[in-house]
Amino acid sequence: MVSAMTPSDWAIDRKTRHRLLWLTLLIALLLTGVVCWPKSSPQDFIRQAILARDDETRVSLLQRALASTHAPLPEAESLLCQSLANTGQWGEVEQLLTRFECGQWSSQALLDLAQLGMQSSQWPSVEHLVAVMGEREELAEPRLAISCSLFYAQGQRQNHLNAAEQLTVLYPTRPAYWWQLIRIYEKQEDAAAAIRALESALTQPLPHHDRMAMNHQLIKHYIEAGNRDRSRRLLQELRAHGEHGPHLDVYLARILHIEGNVNQALVELRQALQNLGEIPEALRFQGILWEESGEFERAVADFRRVIELTPNDEIVHFKLAETYRRMARLDDDEAKRQLADKHYKEYLRLHQQAMRLKKLAIPND
Repeated sequence: MVSAMTPSDWAIDRKTRHRLLWLTLLIALLLTGVVCWPKSSPQDFIRQAILARDDETRVSLLQRALASTHAPLPEAESLLCQSLANTGQWGEVEQLLTRFECGQWSSQALLDLAQLGMQSSQWPSVEHLVAVMGEREELAEPRLAISCSLFYAQGQRQNHLNAAEQLTVLYPTRPAYWWQLIRIYEKQEDAAAAIRALESALTQPLPHHDRMAMNHQLIKHYIEAGNRDRSRRLLQELRAHGEHGPHLDVYLARILHIEGNVNQALVELRQALQNLGEIPEALRFQGILWEESGEFERAVADFRRVIELTPNDEIVHFKLAETYRRMARLDDDEAKRQLADKHYKEYLRLHQQAMRLKKLAIPND
């Protein structure tokens, strides 16, 4: 038997139904809000990352941007690698470079990360980026320049030289590339190639400062090669362009020495030294001239002064040994023979040391 509901029971039941209705409406509104609430887009994360003040925050935002979509985000990818590189996380950068489509990155992003990799000696990452840069015509010059530095750092001697030569062929009006090539040849002690490079560079419309500096370098090579005619002709050209001073007097003295005019060479050199002061190389040359003219005591004085200024000058030790030996033969002086032996041994020690260092310094082919 069902008991009849009292008025109070009806009132309680209505309250319960009202509460359930309001609760249902509230849940529906909350669910609608969750579904309809605007989510951050990948571009929002990227914009926030660009404005971030530290790389750690930037990395987090960029990772969220990449995780929020399956579409490629070249800007986020390059910024992420740059931010990780800034914090020294090159291991992660190297892994990401193999996953990302770096060919879609901007040219500036590729260049910036490659330069940062060079600064941090991250050769695998740089190699990857250089390969990608090879597909961009507008990046031909910086790619070659970076490749040149990369090959040098890795000890790839021939590739380094080839890249340096290619830069001068493609960009012949850039003096920096000519200087780079000249230094390579000089370091390899290939004077003939250095002369050819200097002569080729001087056919280009280079800035006046570089042209004059290259002419000075060229006349030194001509003199060292014993090329009297080219040396004299270039000295005249330098003077015709307004060059003057004691350095030109030294050139003239060296040319006169090539021609066998030792006494006149001494006159020119002593005049230059009055203005130059005690430059070891010039003093050493003066000592050689004194020795050749038979003024052994004066030669010894110059050579010993050079040793005081530059103790590791192997050439001056050799010349001093030679001078003492000549003096010993004239005077039959045992003390001078011992001094000759002493300086010759020092020459051998310094020469062997220089050869070892040179062998270490020259990259492998």
